[in-house]
Amino acid sequence: LELSSHAIQFNPENPEAHSGKGFALSLSGNDKESIPYFEQSIKIDQNHLGGIFGLADSYYFLENYLMAVELYERGLSIDPTDEYANSFLGLSLSAMGNKEGLQYTQKAINSDPDKVDFLFNHALALHNLEMYEEAIKEYKKVLKIQPDSVDALNNLGVIYSKIGEFKKSEKYLEDALLINPED
Repeated sequence: LELSSHAIQFNPENPEAHSGKGFALSLSGNDKESIPYFEQSIKIDQNHLGGIFGLADSYYFLENYLMAVELYERGLSIDPTDEYANSFLGLSLSAMGNKEGLQYTQKAINSDPDKVDFLFNHALALHNLEMYEEAIKEYKKVLKIQPDSVDALNNLGVIYSKIGEFKKSEKYLEDALLINPED
Protein backbone atom coordinates (compact mmCIF):
# COMPACT_ATOMS: atom_id res chain seq x y z
CA LEU A 1 0.00 0.00 0.00
CA GLU A 2 2.80 2.36 0.88
CA LEU A 3 4.52 1.83 -2.48
CA SER A 4 1.31 2.54 -4.40
CA SER A 5 0.77 5.71 -2.36
CA HIS A 6 4.27 6.85 -3.33
CA ALA A 7 3.51 6.10 -6.99
CA ILE A 8 0.46 8.38 -6.83
CA GLN A 9 2.48 11.15 -5.16
CA PHE A 10 5.23 10.79 -7.76
CA ASN A 11 2.88 10.84 -10.75
CA PRO A 12 -0.74 11.70 -9.84
CA GLU A 13 -1.81 11.67 -13.52
CA ASN A 14 -0.75 8.06 -14.05
CA PRO A 15 -3.86 5.81 -14.11
CA GLU A 16 -1.67 2.78 -13.29
CA ALA A 17 -0.64 4.37 -9.99
CA HIS A 18 -4.26 4.79 -8.93
CA SER A 19 -5.41 1.37 -10.10
CA GLY A 20 -2.32 -0.14 -8.43
CA LYS A 21 -3.44 1.30 -5.10
CA GLY A 22 -6.97 0.05 -5.81
CA PHE A 23 -5.65 -3.47 -6.44
CA ALA A 24 -3.52 -3.37 -3.29
CA LEU A 25 -6.56 -2.39 -1.23
CA SER A 26 -8.78 -4.96 -2.92
CA LEU A 27 -6.26 -7.76 -2.38
CA SER A 28 -6.16 -6.89 1.32
CA GLY A 29 -9.95 -7.26 1.52
CA ASN A 30 -10.75 -3.56 1.32
CA ASP A 31 -12.93 -3.53 -1.78
CA LYS A 32 -15.01 -0.56 -0.65
CA GLU A 33 -11.88 1.52 -0.05
CA SER A 34 -10.47 0.53 -3.46
CA ILE A 35 -13.34 2.09 -5.42
CA PRO A 36 -12.17 5.76 -5.40
CA TYR A 37 -8.73 4.71 -6.69
CA PHE A 38 -10.16 2.70 -9.57
CA GLU A 39 -12.58 5.55 -10.33
CA GLN A 40 -9.69 8.02 -10.41
CA SER A 41 -7.74 5.81 -12.80
CA ILE A 42 -10.77 5.76 -15.14
CA LYS A 43 -11.20 9.53 -14.77
CA ILE A 44 -7.61 9.97 -15.95
CA ASP A 45 -8.04 7.46 -18.81
CA GLN A 46 -11.60 6.37 -19.58
CA ASN A 47 -10.31 3.24 -21.38
CA HIS A 48 -7.92 2.14 -18.63
CA LEU A 49 -8.74 -1.55 -18.38
CA GLY A 50 -6.97 -2.03 -15.05
CA GLY A 51 -9.28 0.56 -13.54
CA ILE A 52 -12.41 -0.69 -15.28
CA PHE A 53 -11.92 -4.36 -14.45
CA GLY A 54 -10.58 -3.59 -10.97
CA LEU A 55 -13.67 -1.51 -10.23
CA ALA A 56 -15.88 -4.25 -11.66
CA ASP A 57 -14.20 -6.83 -9.41
CA SER A 58 -14.65 -4.62 -6.35
CA TYR A 59 -18.34 -4.22 -7.09
CA TYR A 60 -18.64 -7.98 -7.67
CA PHE A 61 -17.09 -8.77 -4.29
CA LEU A 62 -19.32 -6.15 -2.66
CA GLU A 63 -22.26 -7.98 -4.27
CA ASN A 64 -23.27 -4.97 -6.36
CA TYR A 65 -23.73 -7.19 -9.40
CA LEU A 66 -25.53 -4.62 -11.53
CA MET A 67 -22.57 -2.22 -11.39
CA ALA A 68 -20.16 -5.13 -11.91
CA VAL A 69 -22.03 -6.23 -15.06
CA GLU A 70 -22.02 -2.69 -16.45
CA LEU A 71 -18.26 -2.38 -15.91
CA TYR A 72 -17.34 -5.86 -17.20
CA GLU A 73 -19.36 -5.14 -20.34
CA ARG A 74 -17.64 -1.78 -20.73
CA GLY A 75 -14.20 -3.35 -20.39
CA LEU A 76 -15.07 -6.21 -22.72
CA SER A 77 -16.18 -3.69 -25.36
CA ILE A 78 -12.56 -2.48 -25.30
CA ASP A 79 -10.92 -5.91 -24.98
CA PRO A 80 -13.31 -8.79 -25.73
CA THR A 81 -10.50 -11.35 -25.24
CA ASP A 82 -10.19 -10.87 -21.46
CA GLU A 83 -11.42 -14.27 -20.28
CA TYR A 84 -11.28 -13.41 -16.57
CA ALA A 85 -13.68 -10.56 -17.29
CA ASN A 86 -15.92 -12.92 -19.27
CA SER A 87 -15.85 -15.37 -16.39
CA PHE A 88 -16.76 -12.75 -13.79
CA LEU A 89 -19.37 -11.17 -16.07
CA GLY A 90 -20.98 -14.61 -16.17
CA LEU A 91 -20.79 -14.94 -12.40
CA SER A 92 -22.31 -11.50 -11.90
CA LEU A 93 -25.19 -12.27 -14.25
CA SER A 94 -25.81 -15.64 -12.62
CA ALA A 95 -25.82 -14.04 -9.17
CA MET A 96 -28.72 -11.93 -10.45
CA GLY A 97 -30.52 -15.06 -11.67
CA ASN A 98 -29.70 -14.51 -15.35
CA LYS A 99 -28.88 -17.74 -17.21
CA GLU A 100 -27.18 -15.70 -19.93
CA GLY A 101 -24.20 -15.66 -17.57
CA LEU A 102 -23.45 -19.27 -18.45
CA GLN A 103 -22.41 -18.34 -21.99
CA TYR A 104 -19.71 -16.06 -20.56
CA THR A 105 -18.37 -18.57 -18.03
CA GLN A 106 -18.37 -21.20 -20.80
CA LYS A 107 -16.53 -18.81 -23.14
CA ALA A 108 -13.79 -18.48 -20.53
CA ILE A 109 -13.55 -22.28 -20.19
CA ASN A 110 -13.36 -22.66 -23.97
CA SER A 111 -10.27 -20.44 -23.95
CA ASP A 112 -8.51 -22.66 -21.40
CA PRO A 113 -10.40 -25.88 -20.49
CA ASP A 114 -8.05 -26.82 -17.64
CA LYS A 115 -7.99 -23.42 -15.92
CA VAL A 116 -9.36 -24.17 -12.46
CA ASP A 117 -10.58 -20.60 -11.90
CA PHE A 118 -12.75 -20.76 -15.02
CA LEU A 119 -14.13 -24.21 -14.16
CA PHE A 120 -14.90 -23.12 -10.61
CA ASN A 121 -16.63 -19.93 -11.76
CA HIS A 122 -18.76 -21.92 -14.20
CA ALA A 123 -19.70 -24.34 -11.42
CA LEU A 124 -20.53 -21.42 -9.14
CA ALA A 125 -22.67 -19.80 -11.86
CA LEU A 126 -24.63 -23.06 -12.19
CA HIS A 127 -24.88 -23.21 -8.40
CA ASN A 128 -26.17 -19.60 -8.29
CA LEU A 129 -28.84 -20.57 -10.81
CA GLU A 130 -29.81 -23.62 -8.71
CA MET A 131 -28.81 -25.96 -11.52
CA TYR A 132 -27.44 -28.35 -8.93
CA GLU A 133 -26.80 -31.51 -10.95
CA GLU A 134 -24.77 -29.57 -13.52
CA ALA A 135 -22.94 -27.68 -10.77
CA ILE A 136 -22.00 -30.96 -9.08
CA LYS A 137 -20.40 -32.20 -12.32
CA GLU A 138 -18.43 -28.99 -12.72
CA TYR A 139 -17.22 -28.89 -9.11
CA LYS A 140 -16.03 -32.49 -9.55
CA LYS A 141 -14.03 -31.39 -12.61
CA VAL A 142 -12.38 -28.78 -10.40
CA LEU A 143 -11.52 -31.46 -7.83
CA LYS A 144 -9.94 -33.69 -10.49
CA ILE A 145 -7.47 -30.91 -11.25
CA GLN A 146 -7.21 -29.46 -7.75
CA PRO A 147 -8.24 -32.10 -5.17
CA ASP A 148 -7.63 -29.76 -2.25
CA SER A 149 -10.05 -27.03 -3.42
CA VAL A 150 -11.78 -26.20 -0.14
CA ASP A 151 -14.27 -23.97 -1.94
CA ALA A 152 -15.32 -26.74 -4.33
CA LEU A 153 -15.60 -29.23 -1.46
CA ASN A 154 -17.65 -26.79 0.64
CA ASN A 155 -19.94 -25.95 -2.25
CA LEU A 156 -20.50 -29.63 -3.03
CA GLY A 157 -21.41 -30.14 0.63
CA VAL A 158 -23.89 -27.29 0.45
CA ILE A 159 -25.49 -28.54 -2.78
CA TYR A 160 -25.81 -32.12 -1.53
CA SER A 161 -27.49 -30.78 1.60
CA LYS A 162 -29.92 -28.73 -0.50
CA ILE A 163 -30.91 -31.76 -2.55
CA GLY A 164 -31.31 -33.93 0.54
CA GLU A 165 -28.23 -36.14 0.14
CA PHE A 166 -26.95 -35.57 3.65
CA LYS A 167 -24.33 -38.34 3.80
CA LYS A 168 -22.63 -36.98 0.69
CA SER A 169 -22.95 -33.47 2.09
CA GLU A 170 -21.28 -34.50 5.32
CA LYS A 171 -18.45 -36.26 3.46
CA TYR A 172 -17.56 -33.20 1.36
CA LEU A 173 -17.82 -30.80 4.28
CA GLU A 174 -15.62 -33.07 6.42
CA ASP A 175 -13.06 -33.30 3.58
CA ALA A 176 -13.00 -29.51 3.42
CA LEU A 177 -12.46 -29.27 7.17
CA LEU A 178 -9.60 -31.76 7.03
CA ILE A 179 -7.83 -29.54 4.51
CA ASN A 180 -8.66 -26.25 6.21
CA PRO A 181 -9.92 -26.59 9.80
CA GLU A 182 -10.17 -22.78 10.10
CA ASP A 183 -12.73 -22.46 7.31
